[in-house]
Amino acid sequence: TATPNAKAITVAAGAEIPVTGNGYVALNIAESETELTNVLPVPTFTGQELTIFADTVGAGGSRAITVASAINAAGNNVITFDAAGEMIILRGVKAGETFAWHVVVNDGASLSTSGG
Repeated sequence: TATPNAKAITVAAGAEIPVTGNGYVALNIAESETELTNVLPVPTFTGQELTIFADTVGAGGSRAITVASAINAAGNNVITFDAAGEMIILRGVKAGETFAWHVVVNDGASLSTSGG
């Protein structure tokens, strides 16, 4: 189902993704872009939803997003996009006093773990 009040979130390559509400990020990845990483802070409320997808990807390009918390039981916190159409939907959850993103849907994005 569609997320109510989802807004387009514009973020430059290498910048932090703002997480003030529900939204979506359309990545436009340049040809041979591989060094730029966006940072995704923890969600600001339970049930918050964020969709991130690769809108366009130039030849040889990829973009990694480093998340401030693990996004699945395996402890992954890096999402990498390298083909147009790859997407992930994340939902905010709360355990005790800590917020974190959890994967709802992943279609093609690669997940890995970075110590930060």
